[in-house]
Amino acid sequence: MRVLLALYLLLFGPQIIAQHQISGAIKGQRGLPIIGANVYIVGTYDGATSNSEGKFSFSTSEQNTSTRHLVVV
Repeated sequence: MRVLLALYLLLFGPQIIAQHQISGAIKGQRGLPIIGANVYIVGTYDGATSNSEGKFSFSTSEQNTSTRHLVVV
């Protein structure tokens, strides 16, 4: 049983730890928050919806992704 647990942690441990937090705020041209904007990384299911202050936050396991890959809808 210990061998199985050690093997599981060895294989999946780095993937569990390798989470990146992405957060920010969406504002319009006048500087007012945009409520309910969908923010996501292109080609993934990782994303969030902005709150009443225009803020969003989500975790992703994607690496080497720049802000050019974030989409606001």
